[in-house]
Amino acid sequence: MPKLLSKVLVFVLIMAMGVFAAPAIGTRSFQQRDETASDRTVDYSFEVLQLQYSGETFKSAVTIKGERNSSPSHMMLMKRQALMLTQLTSSLGESHNFLVAYIAPDALDGQAVDRDAVIKELPRPRFWRDEYGHPSSWSKHLHCNLMVYVTLHSSSKVSEVTVVSNQYSRCDKQSDVLEAAKSISFEPALRDGQPITQRQLFLYRLH
Repeated sequence: MPKLLSKVLVFVLIMAMGVFAAPAIGTRSFQQRDETASDRTVDYSFEVLQLQYSGETFKSAVTIKGERNSSPSHMMLMKRQALMLTQLTSSLGESHNFLVAYIAPDALDGQAVDRDAVIKELPRPRFWRDEYGHPSSWSKHLHCNLMVYVTLHSSSKVSEVTVVSNQYSRCDKQSDVLEAAKSISFEPALRDGQPITQRQLFLYRLH
């Protein structure tokens, strides 16, 4: 009888240890998963330059959380998100305004460069020019929110302009925007002293 009682007590003790140990193990498992997820993500900071209708250029920093060691394609996606965030902030302030926002370019081969392409001149789209009058007189009738990829070729010429399709893309004067983007003047990127082709995102926005 004493032996039977001792076996029962041992069994109860083991069961009790299991009940209390299981939640502890589960909690540790959740903590490990949280720590692992935290280790996988980092904050990426992007500098966005905005050329206003007045000719002034402003800089802003946009921080986006992404995967550590993100692929070039994911980095480009985050840059698109950074530019889209400027659409929200640029709508504050003046009731009527134009802007061209752009972000650091990327080499087509995904490799680092010694110096990024340098924008020398950023032509305004034709519908921004003075012959159209001050924006307050007609901007109510036009809509323009267009993001484009511009290929800054190693030859110092724009070789391609591609519209980024998304639910917000629309411009009543799209041909003017594409014409202006093709006329961007720049110094090509450099790697080991040699010019390198890069691709850069630009956002043309009227609000």
